[in-house]
Formats: sequence, C-alpha cells, structure tokens
Amino acid sequence: MPRKKDFEKAIACYQRIPAKHTRYGWSARYEESQLFAKTDQIQRAEDSFVEFLQSLDRGIQLSNHQVAHARRWLSLIYSVELRIKERRTIPGSCKRVRL
Repeated sequence: MPRKKDFEKAIACYQRIPAKHTRYGWSARYEESQLFAKTDQIQRAEDSFVEFLQSLDRGIQLSNHQVAHARRWLSLIYSVELRIKERRTIPGSCKRVRL
C-alpha cells in the first residue's frame, strides 16, 4: 500500500506538468485530482476535477472514461457535502443533469 509521502511525491510530479501540455496536461490534472481525493484533500480534489471537466468547454478532447470518473467523483463530493445545486450542474455536462 502506498504511503502518504508517495502520494505527495506523485502529486508534486503531476503539478509540474502544465495543463496546456498537448499530450499529458489534462491527464496529469485527472491523476492529480484522484490523488487529492485519495489523500482526503477534498477541496483540492474538487477544484482539480472541476478544472479538468471545464476543459471540455474549451474543446479539449478527453477520455470518456476519465470524464465519467471525474463526474462521479464530483457527484460524490457534492452529495457528501449536501450540495445538491452544484451536483445538478457538474461542469462539462453541457446541460443540467436530472438526479
């Protein structure tokens, strides 16, 4: 099982990759988001997942699997915090989601 230090090192590595990097930028944001969630840095995870999904609005092509996973994470974060309004308008969904 990875230790907290390992997660922190991984986050630092992902953060060195700019989001604008054509090949690895958005994948790095996605991986970073997951690591924030795994290390209970929920606000940072939320911010990072939102940034990742908002890239869809800028026309960036993302993996369908990553998008679905990021949306599920945001839905969980919003549900746990009882933020129903935000849960209905998860970025990158284009339309309101009926839950």
